[in-house]
Amino acid sequence: MNNKDKTKNLISHGGELAGGAIGGALAFLAGGPIVAGVGAAVGTFLGKTFISIGSDIHDRFLSPKEEMRIGAATAIALSDINEKLQSGKIIRDDGFFQEKQEKRSDAEDILEGTLLKCKAAYEERKVQHAGKFFSNISFDKDINSEMACYFLQVFEKLTYRQLCLLNIFNRTGNRLRASSLTGVRTGGELWWILQEIQELKDLNLIYQGDGNQESKMVWGLGELVPAHIYATTLGISFHELFEINNISDAELNDVVRLLL
Repeated sequence: MNNKDKTKNLISHGGELAGGAIGGALAFLAGGPIVAGVGAAVGTFLGKTFISIGSDIHDRFLSPKEEMRIGAATAIALSDINEKLQSGKIIRDDGFFQEKQEKRSDAEDILEGTLLKCKAAYEERKVQHAGKFFSNISFDKDINSEMACYFLQVFEKLTYRQLCLLNIFNRTGNRLRASSLTGVRTGGELWWILQEIQELKDLNLIYQGDGNQESKMVWGLGELVPAHIYATTLGISFHELFEINNISDAELNDVVRLLL
């Protein structure tokens, strides 16, 4: 089995996690109309990146679940790149996909990092967002390899519920609880989700503000007021790159319930 076939085999194991993305990814690697439409050069360096990393990971020992997660993330990333190219978006041309002397390309580094984060993603709903991340940075010159590595490090730390929280706090004008819990006797899951919110705040993805979105210093979980929590610049970038907006309202309902 050659390296291209190994990558195709990896993608084909994406299963339900990848959904319809498998077909688009395999079509690109097959060098069909999609590649012809975006130009041979683009198809060559994109294909090289995915084949190099995909074949290498294919040869490692993976459990069936790990293979499915990695295959799905690969399919989602490559299929989404295809869609962006077809819609007229221009792939970055700042050397991200090019080898540098004896060093492999930044794209290969970040793709491998992205897929390995998916390997350990026991919350499998995170896999889709990881695939979208690699696709998005493939078109964004403002995100260099160091920044991409940091985003991946943060992504690995976050629970899926924290991704839901980022979705919620990237919206303004919500109808969440607008008062603190200082002096209020409560407990259970509410305090757990407040801890998750505090961690997002510590990572500078969100901040506690007031009704005018001015930053406000608070002490203790009870002082966190959901209605006045907003995304930081870093949080907005994270939200966009990982396409957190794709989380459905149905998935957010259980989280919102705890913030009322």
